[in-house]
Amino acid sequence: MTAHAQTSDYFATPWELQPEAVQQQNTPTLPANAPRGGLAATSKTVQAFAPSSYSNLYGFSTEAGNPRSPAWIFEPHIGVTEILTDNVFETKSDKQADLITDLSAGVTIRADTAHLTGLLDYDGVLQRYLHAKELNDFSQYLFSSAHATLIPGEFYFDLHANIDDVRRDGSGLINPLLQAGNTTQTYTISGSPYFSTRLGKLGYGTARYTISQVWFNQNTGPLSLPVSPLFPVVGPISSATQQELRGNVKLPGTVIERLATEFAASGLSNDTGSIATGNFERASGQMINEYELTRSLSLIGTGGYEALKDDKFSSVSGQGVTWDVGARWRPNADSSFLILYGRHDLKSDISGEIQYRFTPFTSFYAAYTDSISTSQQSVLANNDASFLSAAGAVSGITFDQNSVISALNDSSQQLDRDPDTLGVPFGIPLSDVDNFSPLQNGIFRTKSFRAVLYSNFGSPPDSFALTVYNVQSDSLTGPVPPDTTTKGVDVTYSKQVTRDLNAFLDAGYSRQNIGDSNIWNAGIGATYDFSDKFFLRVRYDYIRRDAEDFAPGGFGSGYIQNAVTISLLKSF
Repeated sequence: MTAHAQTSDYFATPWELQPEAVQQQNTPTLPANAPRGGLAATSKTVQAFAPSSYSNLYGFSTEAGNPRSPAWIFEPHIGVTEILTDNVFETKSDKQADLITDLSAGVTIRADTAHLTGLLDYDGVLQRYLHAKELNDFSQYLFSSAHATLIPGEFYFDLHANIDDVRRDGSGLINPLLQAGNTTQTYTISGSPYFSTRLGKLGYGTARYTISQVWFNQNTGPLSLPVSPLFPVVGPISSATQQELRGNVKLPGTVIERLATEFAASGLSNDTGSIATGNFERASGQMINEYELTRSLSLIGTGGYEALKDDKFSSVSGQGVTWDVGARWRPNADSSFLILYGRHDLKSDISGEIQYRFTPFTSFYAAYTDSISTSQQSVLANNDASFLSAAGAVSGITFDQNSVISALNDSSQQLDRDPDTLGVPFGIPLSDVDNFSPLQNGIFRTKSFRAVLYSNFGSPPDSFALTVYNVQSDSLTGPVPPDTTTKGVDVTYSKQVTRDLNAFLDAGYSRQNIGDSNIWNAGIGATYDFSDKFFLRVRYDYIRRDAEDFAPGGFGSGYIQNAVTISLLKSF
């Protein structure tokens, strides 16, 4: 990394990053000394046994920093999984047991060249039921992030892609292997060419264009959650194309000492082509100022203008002045408390983010935002903002949720921090964030609180993660879809019993206003490593849902489900 350009001996603003550093913030470049751990695969066969999806990819991608590692690495992997459940249709009565067989195959590819760095992990899973043959399916799972240098120091290109299962009803964090009737597969891809240049001694500027596409497969129609028998309460979901143009100029204390200023403008179009949403457009411009009173305390003030538009819904359309006042406190080099009060998305509210590192191996992250978006826009934003860590792919506050906090975070990325601290990141697991609200067409005002505590402790290290969330989505497009609120807690703990044996516990609770449902889930399992490329994994799961029984056998009714899962996984 190039050296930071200091403006004074006292004022060492965190915004003092060279453009080259900013280019790298979303790429999976990781420390060479991080441990290699587990099979590099993201299929649900593997996810069912890991505290966080994609967590095993971290060890694979860390080889990018090893000078003896080849520029390209290809690692194929295969797996077979048997799932025995006593309630395959998730019904309250007339339960039916079934045996489910998953056959998976895929490949993990890592690139580390002068002009391309990136990671791609793909799995195809063929799922066959012994009795419920109508549920037979072929699923795909992918995580990919790549960064290309087209003209060094000037022109770059980022690519993000993801395929995953999402709970359509947004009822929280539950083992997706057992939810065949209530999951939808999401496909996202985004490409982003951008130009970055230094502006003499004043600062630097960037211009970025992003085009994205999201589409869905399986269970995309209305969900029959019969709060009222007259109409479904979760609407259909459609594909969407999104285009976004952003430009900014950053002056990191070069005009006024201790004052970092950013001028930013953006325009977005999210077109679903559906009657329920149409084309949601947003344009904004703002000036963001952060004045450093001391090395640890700074004041924040912003001002700008925004315009939101959707031809179908006047409640979404509007324009006006935007502003923020707030402060940021940094108790140490790796921690930050940021709080703002201001007006964005046609409403005034507080927003904030806490990133606190208790030790190099224990961190706490919390965020609250109030924003307007579509389900499709949220899925795309979470994927684009994610980055890979030892805890898996995680995502923080996206630009769509709060453009000010996102800009401040982009400018204060400390990419040269101690590699050991990367084991406990700041952010919510990517595999979780899309399950907090129902996936459906519409435009929503979403108030989202989420927090996670990570810790690695002991020798060899055990891992612990506690996630809490409370997400309220208010529909701006009429009574259908309705307002929803999902809240819950999830805890995972894993322990290395012996060198080759790892055990884990997973438990959670979620509550959703749709159908007045309460869901408890608990799992216990273990992984035995026959070698560094051959694994046996066993898991038991218990899920209980209590809900108003409007329709026997429907999603609105309660049920109890037990399942035992056994997997053999091999990489080459």
